[in-house]
Amino acid sequence: VNLSFIGKHMKPFEYRTKALTQIEAAKAVLNTSPEIAWYTAGYAIEFMLKARLCIVRGWTQFPSSFSQLKEWNNNAGIPTNEKIFIHDLDKLLTISETLTIKKSSYLKIDWDEACKWDEQVRYKPNGSVSIDEATSYINEIESAVKELYLIELIVSCLEIEKYLTNKYGLFHCFAIVEHKNK
Repeated sequence: VNLSFIGKHMKPFEYRTKALTQIEAAKAVLNTSPEIAWYTAGYAIEFMLKARLCIVRGWTQFPSSFSQLKEWNNNAGIPTNEKIFIHDLDKLLTISETLTIKKSSYLKIDWDEACKWDEQVRYKPNGSVSIDEATSYINEIESAVKELYLIELIVSCLEIEKYLTNKYGLFHCFAIVEHKNK
């Protein structure tokens, strides 16, 4: 299992790509080490949440340090008490008083299941996670990653449609936005 991503602050598309890679890596080690498979799969959700945070904040990459986060937030008029350099998935969903990624926005994700992950699972003894448990978890994570990808795609299409409508007038590029006559 390649963990070279740890400590690297990536661009949103790199986080998304790495999320898919983590799921495949988890499947590859499932039969030999369910604990490592669980551990590896969990990073996929963390990556997708960090990619989403970049998009919501308008960042081209994830901040490389707390001082950089503080600078970016100060420039945007955002409080700097955010805790984004963490692995706690529940806490990543509620970044700060000003930003919450609403669980209800993602109908196909069982957040209780997805957020069971803890990077400390790698220290559990062999046999503490069954292959069936790990398989179920990996499947849930894969489903969640696909749902998050879909939301990102829809949001991107919506932004394109809004831009085209504002620039050229009523534009039904994706038929996502209901346009009202002025």
